[in-house]
Amino acid sequence: MTYAEKVVAWNSYAKTKEVPHAYAQFPSFLGIKLEREPAPLILSSSSRIVFYLGANFALPWGLVMYFLSWRNSSVPVYGIVCGIFFAGVSYGAIMAYLIFRQRKRIDVTSWESFHPVDVIA
Repeated sequence: MTYAEKVVAWNSYAKTKEVPHAYAQFPSFLGIKLEREPAPLILSSSSRIVFYLGANFALPWGLVMYFLSWRNSSVPVYGIVCGIFFAGVSYGAIMAYLIFRQRKRIDVTSWESFHPVDVIA
């Protein structure tokens, strides 16, 4: 697959898979100035995918589980924290695997070597 074909495949990729607004604004919220916009999730590193998707899953899931189930039971606090952490890491790892499998299927390079300026659409 040539570079131009990769760009065409990337441009035809679903627009709902682009960078979420909160994901793009997170570094500036922390006061970190980036030279380049954060990579879309499909082009991100595995640690970034696991952290971002895991945290976005674990926090709401943990709150729902706490209010529906854990609050009225005798589950200790460290058990709740470990459960939330395990759920987030598991979800993030599974999603990272699926994203990398999809990236390999459409044969898209990494974000560092992706320069769409060279291609004429």
